[in-house]
Amino acid sequence: MQLKLKLFKDSLEKYKHTKGILKGRLNQEALQTGKARRTFSRGNPHPTVDGLFYIQWSKGKERWGDSETLKNYIATQTAYNKTDKRRAYLHAFNRSEQEKFRKEKWRTSEKGKDYYKKYQTEYQKTPKMKKYMAEWFRSDKGKELQRYHAGKKRAIKLKASEGLTKEHEGVIKQIYSHCARISEKLQIPFEVDHIVPLSIGGLHHPSNLQIAPANWNRSKGNRNTERWLPNGM
Repeated sequence: MQLKLKLFKDSLEKYKHTKGILKGRLNQEALQTGKARRTFSRGNPHPTVDGLFYIQWSKGKERWGDSETLKNYIATQTAYNKTDKRRAYLHAFNRSEQEKFRKEKWRTSEKGKDYYKKYQTEYQKTPKMKKYMAEWFRSDKGKELQRYHAGKKRAIKLKASEGLTKEHEGVIKQIYSHCARISEKLQIPFEVDHIVPLSIGGLHHPSNLQIAPANWNRSKGNRNTERWLPNGM
């Protein structure tokens, strides 16, 4: 004989305050299910309490109420949505969303791509942009970005970066970014070094990269596969 398990449901009266100024009101903290936001839709019954319905997510918590509370809330929202203030907001919001959609559609079209490519090319030739780019490339982050792209280009040429995934490329970018932060904080030039040099078969891979002082890295050259360990360790 197959047994059917019934979900036990508590009484609504059990979750009402019995003392103080909140007497008769629902204890919202006791009614929390601990489920993620958007788990319930408005009007859904509480999984373990009879006569209770989901109203909204408020102040980081679920808000529940009886049928009368839910009915009043829906009536209040309906009345508010008909006010001039709310209509103006929704109209402005819908217009902004439509504008975003049109811009995105334009940018992804062939005509839009050609326009933005031409615009970027012309803008980069302006004196203001040239000055900004020159200053940026003289900074530690700019220099590190140039080294990142130079290393990537050299690795492609030597076929040392074949099989790299997007995750690997992301880690490599983080290594170069971390190197720039170290140089900036310590005021000592650091560089990203290939432990096994690319010229003797090393790979452009996170496992073959280390952050080392620039002087040490340049003195090493491509003559060995030493690891730089700080403090002489």
